Amino acid sequence: MWSIRGRIDGAWQSLGTRQESDRLPSLEQVRELARQLEGSGPLVRSVDQELERTGDERRVVRSFDAVQHWSSRVVEDANELGLRNRFAVVPDSHGALAYLDEEGVPSTRPSTVAWNASTLVVARLPAGITDVEIVYEPTDAEAALTRRLTKRFTSSTHRLETIFDARSCHGTNTALIDRFIEMRSQGAAFVAEIRANTGLLVGRVLNRITRRQPRPLRDPCYESRLTGMETRWWQLATSCADLRFAAATTRSDIAMVFVHGTLSCGLQSLKDLFPTTPHDELVFRFEHDTFARIGENGRELATLIRDKLPVKRLVLVAHSRGGLVARIAAALLQREHFVGEVRLLTFGTPHAGTPLVRVSSGLLNLLLKLGSPIVGGVPLMTPILAAFFNVYNFSSLPDGISVMHESSEALQLLNTGGGSDHVECWGSEFDPTSTESGFGIDTENVLTGVMGQVAHDLVVPTASALAWGTKQPPLTCSHDRYFERNEVRAAVMAALQPPAAPLPSVAPAPVSDASSPRATGDIPVSRPLRLMRRLMSLSRLPRWFSAPPGFTREQLQVTLDMAPPGGPLTMQLQPRDSSTVLHSMLCEVYEDSTTPEGKTRQILRAATGELEAIQYGPRWTTFKMVEPVPLPASFDPNAPFAGAKGGTS
Repeated sequence: MWSIRGRIDGAWQSLGTRQESDRLPSLEQVRELARQLEGSGPLVRSVDQELERTGDERRVVRSFDAVQHWSSRVVEDANELGLRNRFAVVPDSHGALAYLDEEGVPSTRPSTVAWNASTLVVARLPAGITDVEIVYEPTDAEAALTRRLTKRFTSSTHRLETIFDARSCHGTNTALIDRFIEMRSQGAAFVAEIRANTGLLVGRVLNRITRRQPRPLRDPCYESRLTGMETRWWQLATSCADLRFAAATTRSDIAMVFVHGTLSCGLQSLKDLFPTTPHDELVFRFEHDTFARIGENGRELATLIRDKLPVKRLVLVAHSRGGLVARIAAALLQREHFVGEVRLLTFGTPHAGTPLVRVSSGLLNLLLKLGSPIVGGVPLMTPILAAFFNVYNFSSLPDGISVMHESSEALQLLNTGGGSDHVECWGSEFDPTSTESGFGIDTENVLTGVMGQVAHDLVVPTASALAWGTKQPPLTCSHDRYFERNEVRAAVMAALQPPAAPLPSVAPAPVSDASSPRATGDIPVSRPLRLMRRLMSLSRLPRWFSAPPGFTREQLQVTLDMAPPGGPLTMQLQPRDSSTVLHSMLCEVYEDSTTPEGKTRQILRAATGELEAIQYGPRWTTFKMVEPVPLPASFDPNAPFAGAKGGTS
């Protein structure tokens, strides 16, 4: 049951709404209710586009589909992606999702239990509106379910939260702004207030029995997000290799590295920058955990570039937070006398911060949507990312995100140094009445209130994006659509063109340590670069691998360089969360087939024997030796991939 009113020309009035309280929310419901309201054309078009793009695709959770509709898929995907026993479907709850933020915690006391109420509302926001008050009163059935789950899961550290999970739709084509606001109790009802502009508002209720989770040091969605995007855009992932796993090159004068933004992946923007593949440029992407400090990310990027890309011109193309990381890497390369020229292009980077980071409540939840694959202005979330969107409840922001606060000392210190000569900065003034749509996020009315008074791209103020380097003319796109613009594509391509005068001949920099695969002498360096896939459960190595001295099995991972039958393939042994290659082995693929269950099967031939790899979903997860060889008594660096009979992962 909903009651919604708005302040219109200074006076409070009831708003026209369409609501439903007997079914779990779904995207189809949004369309049904919106079509009954005047002026709903832009919202209906957006819903139709999302329905067309998603269809019955299992990999995507559609906007406004209730948690209960897809909670079982989360459990299945989590087990496959190394998050085993972190998610569970609560019995006798119609599909409520439980989350444990650490292993070993009894499942009877999960960190969060989340479910959507069986209700949905669509409200028309008329001209002249400035504020909206939303009142929700649960039905008797919803109240009974909440009491039962609260009694079952609440402890002294848990509390019940009722959250208004909403999207407002403004303008002609249109601006989609997502909100995530905790409602306050008012008798038997719950109330929320938002700032608003003319358009439509879609809202549903998320109930959570939750406790504050400690500030995260690492992003638990990082692996699943990267795997999902590499699977969706596998051809692009192949041609734009992950720099961490790419072979060193000495054959090119110019190379480009793309640096992504918060809770995102390089492929999110590269799919727009290179809408058709293959391309002729030598392009890499720096995939990294954005919860880590920007200094840590920047140092890793600089090390990878120094060891793998001794080119005459390096072009860094960076989006959002990635521009801060790229600035640090460029400064380190300059200090270390990198062999080539370094140019940096930043797009929507908060050089002077963004007011969105003033408030921690709900920001990480919304950033998950912003970092998801966004197609035509519509975010398409995987089940795992949608799950974290609903269960995240952090006490404070991680260092890698809080650094973007407008008063951040680290950001101020970064801006006092030099190095802006070879930097081009791009910003945007998004216009919801233009021919482009856009997707943005709002935390506690910062976007529609505080930032609404200045030009912005729905995430970063235009002045902040243009605060470092040579300012380029402002664009009119939203934060997620820079790389669809022809001006941006032209600027990137121009930076990758050789100058009229030949670039000076520079000897390749020597490889300094084992962080480059070339240190083993086994890695082919010819193009095309192939996609690196993780081969293991995140918890342990297959037991037919032996760990080198100084490492436990849990600290290691194995990667496989995909290759067609008859081609070379490289296996590498590495520490987790590191680009260092401990050992590698060159193999040959002589069979590539599909099992009766539709799973990909490859047979690899190496010096130690033959290995069968079977791919379930996006990862190579099952391995066994076809012709096993004895496991060595001690670790042999010349044969690190020794087999034991019957061994599987």
